[in-house]
Amino acid sequence: MALHVYEDIMRMTENLSEKYIIGNGASSTVYKCVLKNCKPVAIKRLYSHYPQYLKEFETELETVGSIKHRNLVCLQGYSLSPSGNLLFYDYMENGSLWDLLHDPEYARTSRLTEKSDVYSYGIVLLELLTGRKAVDNECNLHQLILSKTANNAVMETVDPEISATCKDLGDVKKVFQLALLCTKRHPSDRPTMHEVTRVLGSLMPVDTPPKQPASLQPTLPSTMVTCYKDEYANLKTPHLVNCPSMSTSDAQLFLKFGEVISQNSE
Repeated sequence: MALHVYEDIMRMTENLSEKYIIGNGASSTVYKCVLKNCKPVAIKRLYSHYPQYLKEFETELETVGSIKHRNLVCLQGYSLSPSGNLLFYDYMENGSLWDLLHDPEYARTSRLTEKSDVYSYGIVLLELLTGRKAVDNECNLHQLILSKTANNAVMETVDPEISATCKDLGDVKKVFQLALLCTKRHPSDRPTMHEVTRVLGSLMPVDTPPKQPASLQPTLPSTMVTCYKDEYANLKTPHLVNCPSMSTSDAQLFLKFGEVISQNSE
């Protein structure tokens, strides 16, 4: 592990100028820097205001510095200074796993909302549908699905196990649509978790009871016929089935999910 000269780093980053900042945390700030060998690195500067931060630096140096794993960013070196010790990591151009799993709005405002959880849930849905990780071989799963959707080829990404066992791949496509709604860039464009559960519930298979002899079958009034066989059936139509059991809020919900997914998820 390399020991970098603090003064050299200050010179290359203009004394850790704000324009080099790529991230912030409770105990550190992260900067991007290009070393003399033209290699970009991420420099984590730990604050020196409190004694516990020195302990954090020592712990990170000992533990992370000894770990080598393809799914973990490698600690390349360090530098010591009274104004804040530095840790040097490989620079990951596509961002961190955290960035890909969490709401972009949270990255901008540092405020968590219910819609932040909806975004993360959408990413989890995409992982379940495809059998892929959010980051797989440096591929951004969310961006991959968006590009496939734009080319009407999203079903090419379905996990083979799902393709082999699912009776209705049309429902799978609907879950893809739901996942992309959950991961819309603007929180106001995302559904609530209540709406998400309603839609997922509508896609659950309905068990058909065994057929009774004609003489034993009760005669039901037409108003009691189930209206929720497929709540997605009328999503892309300007009208809904006139069903006594469907409330106004139900109708608004189904119309809301009738929007078309755009390529850039704006």
